[in-house]
Amino acid sequence: MPNNPRNTVSFTDPLEGEAAHVLRMVVDEDCWPLPAAERKTMTDWVAAQFLRVPARRRAANEVFDHLTKITLAIEGKQGLRERLESESGGPVCDEEVERKWAEKTDFSSYTVKPPVVHHLANMASGIPAAADVLMQRGWVLYRFKRKRLITSDHPVTLIRDPRRPPWIGVGLATAAGVAIPLARQVVLLMSAPGAPDRTGAPTAALAQDFNQRFAFSARSAVFHHPDDTPLVGVELPSRRTSEMRISQDPEDFIRPEPLRDA
Repeated sequence: MPNNPRNTVSFTDPLEGEAAHVLRMVVDEDCWPLPAAERKTMTDWVAAQFLRVPARRRAANEVFDHLTKITLAIEGKQGLRERLESESGGPVCDEEVERKWAEKTDFSSYTVKPPVVHHLANMASGIPAAADVLMQRGWVLYRFKRKRLITSDHPVTLIRDPRRPPWIGVGLATAAGVAIPLARQVVLLMSAPGAPDRTGAPTAALAQDFNQRFAFSARSAVFHHPDDTPLVGVELPSRRTSEMRISQDPEDFIRPEPLRDA
C-alpha cells in the first residue's frame, strides 16, 4: 500500500494489471467466490475506482475553497493584515489592507484550490481505509443473461439505506450496498458486512434498478456497448457540476470588526 503521495501512482499502475487478471477470472472463467489473494486485489481496485474519479477531487476542492474563504471572513481585516505582513516581512499600510480586503471578499470572483499533492495524499491514505471497509462486506455477484448494463464516469455506486433519513450523508461504511459493473452483464454488489460471498438471482427488474442507480451516480456521462440498448426506461439526471450544497455563504461570517479581548 502507498504511504506517501508519490507512491500512489506507482501503486495504482500495477494494480490495474492485477485487477484485469482478476476481472477475467470472474467474467470469463466464472471463478466465484474469489480466492483470498484475488479478493484482496479486487478490493483494492474498487477502492481506487471510488477515490480516483474527478468528482472526489472536485469535492475536496470545494471543501478547501469554502473553508479558506470562511476562515478569511472570520479572521477579518486584522487577520488579513497579519497574513500580509507575514508574507511581506514588514508592516502593511491601511490602504493595501483595504484593497486586498475588497478583492478577497469578492468571494464569487475567484476559487481557491489546494495543491495537487493534497489529492494524491488523500488517495494514498484513503485507498487502504476504503479497501478495509469493502473487504468486510459480503459480496454478491449477478450475471444477467439477456439484460445489458451501463457504467458511468463515477462507476462505484453507493446504495443508500432506505431506513436512514435523507439528510444524512452516505459513504462506503454507511451505505446499504456498494455496486460496480464489471462487464456488460456482470455486477458486483458489496452488501452487508460479515455476509458470505455468493451469487445472486438475476432478474430484468434488478438489471433495470442497477442501471438507474448507475445513471444517478454519473456526473456527466454514462457509457454502454454500442450494440446494447440498456438506457430504455432509465431516467438520465442533469449534469452535476458541484459536489456540495452549502447553506451559508462566506459573506455570512464577515464581522464589522474583529473580536477583541475583554
